Amino acid sequence: KDNSKLIEIISEKYESKNRNFYRKIIGDYFNQFKRDYDINNDINDDINDDINDDINNDDVNNDVKKYQSIKTWKSHDDEVTVLILLESGLIATGSFDTTIRIWDVEKSFCVQTIQDLGNVLTLLEFKPNELLSASTMNTICLWDLNQKKIKINDYIHNFYGHNGQVNCLVKCNNSTFASVSNDCYIIIWDYYRKEQIKRFQLHTHYILALIKLKDGHLCTGSADKLIKIWNWKRGKTIKELSGHDDFVTCLCQMEDEILLSGSEDRVIRVWKNYECIKIIEGHSSSVRALLNLNNNYFASGSFENTIKIWDIKEFSCIQTLSAHISNVVGLIKLNNDDLVSCSCDKTIIIWEKE
Repeated sequence: KDNSKLIEIISEKYESKNRNFYRKIIGDYFNQFKRDYDINNDINDDINDDINDDINNDDVNNDVKKYQSIKTWKSHDDEVTVLILLESGLIATGSFDTTIRIWDVEKSFCVQTIQDLGNVLTLLEFKPNELLSASTMNTICLWDLNQKKIKINDYIHNFYGHNGQVNCLVKCNNSTFASVSNDCYIIIWDYYRKEQIKRFQLHTHYILALIKLKDGHLCTGSADKLIKIWNWKRGKTIKELSGHDDFVTCLCQMEDEILLSGSEDRVIRVWKNYECIKIIEGHSSSVRALLNLNNNYFASGSFENTIKIWDIKEFSCIQTLSAHISNVVGLIKLNNDDLVSCSCDKTIIIWEKE
């Protein structure tokens, strides 16, 4: 009942310009307290509404439908590091608890658990029910999801080749995929022959981000602060983009050949025709996830525990989502356009448009 008063007391000790920042922090802990102790008390509804109003009071474009959290559940025993949407409509998550879990989102029910070799960092469904996982063990495992019970050594194949943890996987075409690692190399693999095709060193530091562009080229982001666009068949760099002041951690492509990049420097850069056309500020910590929502809007997840929804044409934030109590590291969009986030707080949250 005294939550609002607590906000006032703490806020008085800081400049008024920081008022909303402290409201967000208290709001996060207040919501987590209600989840942990299963509180469902109508007395707190006005406080919760007040918090959400304060979180969103700087947002613009009120005509756009806003997201609201409709479901939260603890999905792992340690940090959730990655989540992807499977062709079946289920979602797969990976964690530092060394497991991969397959979820029925509607029921919030785990239908399958896979014990990986190490802390899971990234996932890729190459074919329906055939899942690739990469971990801190420097290898890539292939799993058959048709198996009901999968033990630690029940993988179909283990791809060896990297000398550092494998951070990202992406499908190149119907027979090949690419992997990037802390060893600074990118490897092109033949999925069916289970062998390396090519191996390139395109960066001088950890490669942390990898996506396939609409033109078929691959794009990488690195701890060397650079973004590189390259022809994976030839291993040739087409363009090098510089501008970030820290590690490049995530990438996303929008329409009109617009590329987004997020970084430890807390900003999102907007690139078009290989030139930076806008620097978007708004996060107070590292940007770790980017997601194209519908070409006009995109979402970003940050180490400040929030998700922000952006208007790409106006370069403006239209909503800030605060429900996680730790770093937001993954974002996906479901087939019904709901947004799903995962976090180092071990939870998954589903966000629905109002």
